[in-house]
This record gives sequence, C-alpha cells and structure tokens, in this order.
Amino acid sequence: MRKYTTRSRCMTAMSLYQASDVAVSMFDKILVLNDGHIAYYGPATSAKAYFESLGFYCSPRISVSDFLASMSGDPTGRKPRDDLQRPVPVQPADFEARFRESSFYQQTVSEAAKPPQGAASGDSRASAYALPLYRQVYECTVRHYQIFLTDRAAWIAEAGGTIVQALLLGTLFRNQRAVTEGLYTRASALFFCVLIMGLQSSAEFGNTFVQRPILLKQKALRFYRPAAYALGQILADVPWKFIFILYSLPIYWMIGFQRTAGSFFTWLVCLYMGLMALSVMFRAIAVFTNSITRAILPVGLLLNVLIIYTGFYITPPGMKVWLSWIRYLDPMYYTFESIALNEIGSSSYACSLHDIVPRGELYNETSLQACAVSGSVAGQLNLSGRLYLMVEYGFEDFHLWRNVAINAAFFVFFSTVVTIGMERFRHASEQMATIFYRKLPSWANTSPIHPADTEEPQYVTDSKELRPSSDSEMAPISCLNNTQNVFAWQELSLELDDRRHLLHQVSGWLQPGKMTALMGMSGAGKTTLLDTLAQRIQIGRISGGLYLNGQTLPASMGRRTGFVHQNDIHLASSTVREALQLSACLRRSEAVPWEEKMHHVEFLIRLLEIEDIAEAIIGVPGAGLNLEQRKRVSIGVELAAKPDIVLFLDEPTSGLDGNSALSIVQLMRRLSDAGQTILCTIHQPSAQMIEQFDNLLLLVPGGKTVYFGPLGSQCQTIIDYFARYTRCCRETENPADYLLEVSAEPDVDWFQTWQQSPEYASTQKQLQHFLQSQEGNALSSSGSDRAYAASYLEQIRVVTQRAFTNYWRDSDYVLGKIQLNVWMGLMNGLTFLQLSNDLTDSRGRMFSIFIGVITGPVLSLQIEPRFILLRDQFLARENESRVYHWSVFTVTALLVEIPFTLLGGLIYWVLWYYMVGYFTISTRAGYAFLMYELYSLFVASIAQLTAALFPTVLAAQVATGFVWLVINTFNGPLSPPPLTPRGWRWFYNISPLFYFIEGIGTNAMHSLQIACRDSELTTFHVPTGETCASYAAEFFASGSSTGYLANPDATEECHYCAYADGDQYVSFRFLQPLFISFVPHEKLLTGPLEI
Repeated sequence: MRKYTTRSRCMTAMSLYQASDVAVSMFDKILVLNDGHIAYYGPATSAKAYFESLGFYCSPRISVSDFLASMSGDPTGRKPRDDLQRPVPVQPADFEARFRESSFYQQTVSEAAKPPQGAASGDSRASAYALPLYRQVYECTVRHYQIFLTDRAAWIAEAGGTIVQALLLGTLFRNQRAVTEGLYTRASALFFCVLIMGLQSSAEFGNTFVQRPILLKQKALRFYRPAAYALGQILADVPWKFIFILYSLPIYWMIGFQRTAGSFFTWLVCLYMGLMALSVMFRAIAVFTNSITRAILPVGLLLNVLIIYTGFYITPPGMKVWLSWIRYLDPMYYTFESIALNEIGSSSYACSLHDIVPRGELYNETSLQACAVSGSVAGQLNLSGRLYLMVEYGFEDFHLWRNVAINAAFFVFFSTVVTIGMERFRHASEQMATIFYRKLPSWANTSPIHPADTEEPQYVTDSKELRPSSDSEMAPISCLNNTQNVFAWQELSLELDDRRHLLHQVSGWLQPGKMTALMGMSGAGKTTLLDTLAQRIQIGRISGGLYLNGQTLPASMGRRTGFVHQNDIHLASSTVREALQLSACLRRSEAVPWEEKMHHVEFLIRLLEIEDIAEAIIGVPGAGLNLEQRKRVSIGVELAAKPDIVLFLDEPTSGLDGNSALSIVQLMRRLSDAGQTILCTIHQPSAQMIEQFDNLLLLVPGGKTVYFGPLGSQCQTIIDYFARYTRCCRETENPADYLLEVSAEPDVDWFQTWQQSPEYASTQKQLQHFLQSQEGNALSSSGSDRAYAASYLEQIRVVTQRAFTNYWRDSDYVLGKIQLNVWMGLMNGLTFLQLSNDLTDSRGRMFSIFIGVITGPVLSLQIEPRFILLRDQFLARENESRVYHWSVFTVTALLVEIPFTLLGGLIYWVLWYYMVGYFTISTRAGYAFLMYELYSLFVASIAQLTAALFPTVLAAQVATGFVWLVINTFNGPLSPPPLTPRGWRWFYNISPLFYFIEGIGTNAMHSLQIACRDSELTTFHVPTGETCASYAAEFFASGSSTGYLANPDATEECHYCAYADGDQYVSFRFLQPLFISFVPHEKLLTGPLEI
C-alpha cells in the first residue's frame, strides 16, 4: 500500500491492530481517537514523542502502535513518568483539550484551510462513477457471464438436477396416447413443467442475499450503480434461463407431446417467458427484505399461492369469486394455460373404454353413446381438446399468445421493481456494542456476581467499562488443577497425498504451570500442529507419537483438553453463564456433585471478570458481546470442563487491539500460574505479550522446528540462541519481530541448525525423561476413561433443555413457523371454502388435501438453515470436545422440533379442515387430525435429513426442491398408480405421502353423496320407446360402472353423472380406504352425515 500510494499519488486511510514499528513507520500521519475525541493527529514520526511530552512513559521494547493504542484504551494501561510537572490527561476530553493546545492542532487547521493542490476545475456536477450508465450495465453483464461460466459447480448441479427431474417425469409420463384416459395425466405432465420452473425461480431469493454484501461494498466504492448491477444480472439471465429450459427437453420428447415444430417452439417460448417473469418476481421479494430468514415467509407463501392458482389443482370454473382474481397476477397460471392450449387444445382424443357411457355388448351404436368427459358431444366418441379445455378449465384459444405478452409485461414490471429496490439497498444498522440480557423471574436469587438483569439493551462502547483495576486483574488465583500430567509428542509429521509435508519431525512437551507459545510466519503450520495435537486433524497421514505421561492417549482425551478456537463458536441464544454451565455438566465426571460444578462456574465468572455479562445473551458478532468478551467466554467454556491435560488456544488475540490482546494473555498467565497447562498459537505479539510465556515452539514453512525451549527473562535465552547464528536483537526491537525476521532468512537452514545445536540435544534428553518416568498418572483426575463424561440420558436431558431454550428465545423462528401455517391454512381453507357435494367440489376435496402437503417444501426451507447452523457448531466445537454424542444432537434436534411442529400442524388443520367443510364427526375429524400431525412430523424429519446430507444452506435448499418434487410426484393424485409405468410403481410402496393421501383422501370422501350440476352431466340419447333407466340398465348392472342417471325416466336425452359417491371417486383415483380399519363401519355406512 505504501508503494501504491506513492506511485499513484492517492490518499490512503487504514486502521491497524497490533502493528509493528516497521509498519507504523510507513505511514505519513496518524490519527488517535479516544472515545470519539481526537487525541492526536499529525506526523507518524512525531506521535510517540508527543505523548511522551504529555508525561507518558514508553518502555523501550513496547511497539509504537501499542503505545499509541494505550492512549485510547484503559487508563490503567498507561504509565505516567515519575518526573511530571503537570498532570497527565485521563479522560477523553482531557486528551482533546491538550491536543488543541499543541502545534499539531494549529498545523492541522492551517492545512485544512488551504485549497487542495491540483484540484480539478471541471464541472462539480460530474458523475461520481467513472463510466456512464450504459457502460456500467455492459460491464456488469459481462461479469455475470463470467460468474456463470466459472462457477461450474453451481450450474453443473443445476443442470444435473433439472435433467434428472426431466428424465424422471419423462419416464413417468412417457408415450401419452391421444385418448381421454390420458387427458388428466397429460395435463399433470404439463403442470410439472410449470412446477419445475416455479421451484427453480424461487431459488432466486437465496442467490440475491448471497450477492448483497458484494453489491453493497462495490456500491460504496462507486464501482457502479446498483441499478446497473440489477440490469446486468437480468440481461445475463436472458440466455442463461433459456439454457435452463433446454435442460427440460427430455420431458417434451419422452412424454410424446405434439411432434410439430410450431408446437415445440411455442411450448419453449411460453415456459421461457414464464420463467423470466417468475425469476424477477422472487428476486423482487429478496430485494425488499432485510434477511434471508425473513424472506422465507413471503417467498414460501407466494410460491404456494402461485402453485394453487396455476389452474390445475383448482380449475378456474371452480375458483371462489373472492379469490379467483389471484390467477390474474400469477405468471404460472398464464404459462399453464398457454402450454395446455398449445398441447391439448390443438388435438382430438378418442374416448377411452371406461369413459364411454353406456358401454357393454348391447351398446353398439355410437349415436346412442357419449364420452363422460368434460366438453363431450352426445353421439360422438371423439373429444375436441379445445372444447375440453374450455369446459373443464375455462381456457380460450386466443389466450395463448396473449398470456405470453402478459408474462413479458410481468417481466418488465418486476425488473423495474428489482432495479429500484437495489438502488435502495442499505447496510444493516450496526449493533456492535449492543448486549441483551436475560430477564430473570422475580423470585430468582440474584447473587452479587450477576446483578439484576434487564431486557433493555445496554451499550458498552469499550471493554474498559467491564475491566477492573490492574491490581485486581493481576491478583493470583487458587490452584485450578492438581494434576502433574505431561503431554508430549515425538517426531510428529503430517504428510499429504501429494508428498507435501505440513509438519516435519516436530517434538516437544507441555507441563502443568507452564505457558508455551507456538509461533511462526504465515503458512508455517501453527494451526495444523495445534489441530494435530488436539486430535482434530482430518487430512493427510500422521506419523510419530502422542503421549500422556509416557502412555498412549486415553479415550477421554477430547473432553479432558480445552480448545479455544480462533473464531469464537457459541450458541447465539445462550447466556454466558448457561454456556459455562453446559460445559461443566457434560464434560466433567458424573462423580463430581452438581453443586461443585456450579460453584466452579461461578468461580470462573469472577476469574474471567465477566460478572457484569454473566446473564447477557452471547449473540453473534455485530449484535451481542464484543470480541474481547467473546474471547473470555470461549476460554471460560473450556475451563468449565476443568481440563487436566492441556488448554489449547488458537490465535486468541487476533482481531483485538493491543490492550485487549495483552489483557487476554495476562489472563492466560494467571491460569498457567494456577497450574493450567497452556499451548497458544500467537502471531506477531508485542514485547509485553511474549514475555508472559515460559516456552516457545518456533516453526518455519514446512512445519519444521527452528527452536523449542525456554524464552528466558525478557526473552534473553532465545535471543542469545539466535544471536550465535545471525545478527543480535536491538535494544528497542520487539523480540517477537526479531525472531520472525531472522527465522525467515534464506541464508541459514534453521532446521538443520536446530538439530545440530546443544539446545536440541538437551530437549531430546528431557523429552526421553518425560516419556520414561511419567507413568500411571494418565487418569489421575479424570475418574474415568470414557469418551463422554455424562451418561447418555444426562446428555439428552441437558442438550434438550438447551435446545428448547434456544427455540424459545428465537421468536422470529417460532413466530415464522406459526405464521406460515396460519397463512397457508387460511389460503387453503378460503380457496376451497365450504365445498358442496357436486363433481367439481368433490375434486376440490381431494386437491385441497394435496395442497395441504405442498406446504412441506416451504416449512423445510425454514427448518434447514437452523439445523445446519446448529450442526456446524456441534461439529466445530462440541463434537471435537466430546461434549455429547452425535446421536444426542440428532435426537434433540428432532425432539425440539416436535412440539412446535405439532402446534403448527394443529393451527393449519383447524383453519383448513373446518373451512373446507369435511366431515365433522369425531371419528372422521380425529383421523384427519392424526394423519396431518403425522405428516407435519414427516416434514420436519425429511427437512432435517436433507439438511444433514448437504454442507451448506444453499445446497440443501436447492436439493429440497428436487426431494419434494419426487415425493409429491408419487403421492397418488398426480400420477395414479395404474397409469404409472411399471418401472416406477414400486416407489408408491415406499412413499410416505402416498399413504397419507390415500388415508386422509378416503376418509374425506367415504360415503359422500355426489350430486352433479347441470354443467357436469354427460348427455346421451336413447332409442325410441325406451327410458333412460331401461336403456342403461345393462350398463349399471355391470361391475365396472359408476355414477347415476339424473333423469332415469326421460325418453330422449339422458343426463349421466360419472360418480354417485365419494367411494366411486377415490376408487377411480385408485386409492384404497385404509382409514376404515380405524373407524366403526356401521357409523360410517348408516350414521347421519355431518358435512
């Protein structure tokens, strides 16, 4: 950055944590802020001298950045000189007042008053962007093409999933014949074409949230206008979405749709325009919502509404007046109507045998027969597809290209909405220092260590408000562990499959009461060694030995060691005290009384100086505890387990300022002095920090050791070692900077130098002593060698309690689940409100049940992110630390979902079942309720199963669409088993939804008397001199007949209804009344019907 700034003559502003003196010297000016007040602004070379002139003392080996940082931090971190003539500033306002008295302030004011040199004299209204809008759009379009082409995994997965879906549906509906029996399955296949399009489009909302941080960053840097980004993305989608439609070609040719060029390209254009309209519609929702969690509710509801009003589940003639307008806002409806008119409306269909009425050996005259299908004409056994669509669906021929134009208008409208919405993108409000506290009940006993709590956010602008005086901070603590366990490793190597070594012959040991630093330049293998020692490495081949008191490591190693991650991993909804208590309960032996565990937790809260936040919700970075507080909690969680072997810490000072980093290291020093064994990776520590350690293990790239041993007083021992082979450390130089610099010198083979040194021989001798003499103590304080300290039932109890607390505190998730069920239940109930017993409404009774199961994908989308978040936390920390068994996680994850899932199912069922008008007698309603609750549990389990199989939320949600497409395809109504190719019929035997639909469908339809409306009746003529009843008597006497005559005494035109009752209807749908075994037959057959 120094070179770039000099060459380009630009201005660069940068914030740094724990910078070395070399880095500080590269800056021209430095700004020091103290609680929003300016403490210094001026030349970098004068900053140290300025604060020294105020009366502060800077130790020779304290870096300039740490010295300057102390001026803005805790007052106890500043050391005044002894020869003061004027009091040093203490409060932030004091620093600002002293700065305003200085010459640097006068110089700053003078420079600010001067006009900028070389200032542009052009039009001040010039655009803030380097390129005009049309060029921005062009560049963004090209960029999106490049993303599509380089992100191969995404488009390969998308292409693969779509092709598999197309092959599945193509084989399921293959070779449809031009007969009336296939009209329903042909329409079902067309509906699936639209459904795939809708499911793929709904994924747009997730992609929008993934891209949002990049867009906001580049917007702030004036790369381009957000509108240009939106337009570029849409333009890039134009060809890409067409390619997506091409993936679906197997559906068209395998099913046997119209084999003409005009029909094929019409089908292609209709689907393409519908896909484009739906994509920008779902993207518009994401643009106007703050988070992906909150977007799931409107996206899920919209997707369900669009699917319901596609025109297939409920045909337009059967739609209720108050909701039928929804179809006019549904691109899926316009697409389905167009492709149905294109495919079905241009053909005629021979009447299938079971659709001919009357039929049999006595009925040979076509003029006296009819086809019992909507749109048929008396005396004709060929059905016009155009008439069928007009009568059954209300579709008109002239709507085909009109619908394409309407979808094009939708595309333009929502593209404009997306463009405007992206212009309105804003960063989420920062809540970096907001801490929320758990509200305790009035009867709770509040001890001095956690005063009364409040739900109101408390703002902590700096860690100093929670810090005690330095005297308290450095007070000695009682002994943590009485163990004398020595953890050692010998000739440890880690080799990858390509023969690269990440670690090479590393040896060392850790003793109680000693704090060892693990240092090295980037890529030296520090974290790799730490993971290997903690038995958390999952790559490569490990050679060498790991020993505890000279023995192989026990099974309890995981829970008896502490591991503080660089990225603090905590359950966001837990309080600080709860996090420590869980670790103490599950990682300490059951032989330890519960009271002792809790007492130890309270002791740690005082030790870590987190009394004020003991009841605070941990939260997430940006909304919860600040970084230093999270580090202290991480250390506390591991110490709560009372690790008697070693406490590993991976970069505990990363991201902290110098004062906070030193505070953490001083805390570690106190723990070490109390008997805790500590190994800590640390990167470029200050002189004050490195002097806190006893020993140092220094690595160079390749995982090779260049030194292991004591640091000595003020690091003199190790400085003397390196001074024998290279330059000496200067008096004002930070020893850590010196070690990293000289170990990077290419002129010296430090690995060979170390192995040939007397220090190496001494350490090897001492290592052999530890390996041979320390025996029999491996279980000295563990009390058990079990991998898990707590019993299985205790693990279930504690983790389940935490899971319920987590759900209870996350109101967005719980309320979101309830709202989803409320709105989807209302939509289903209002769509099929109080159905009658005519033929259309009988179909509605069945499809209302089917709509009840399409809630599954939406509920799954809500469950999966939460499961993956908890799973990743478990795998990253709790599994490795042997807090509880993996099966406990899966069991509790399902257990905690059960009550909320059952509650959601109850809400949906109550709103839906009684509004539709199903049977209300207890046996029928109770059976329906039981089945829907079982379905709700199935949704939760399949969602968690899908989430468990995929590494990321995005991958799981993409797979969810495919999983539910397969499940819903084989649930019965969309492809009845006898009409399904034999190769797929086996799937019904393992499809849970098929049994659900079969059971609840026959429950809803059994004993329902069907009365056709006039428009639903099929008309046929009778011979002269006969009545309808006498003419059709032979037909009704046959076992294959269904339905009834509406006018049996008529002598000219007979009106026939295809089904007499619900049993005939479900039999036609090839379902079996499984529910009857649960309900008394007499009550069903002879009891009064309540509808």
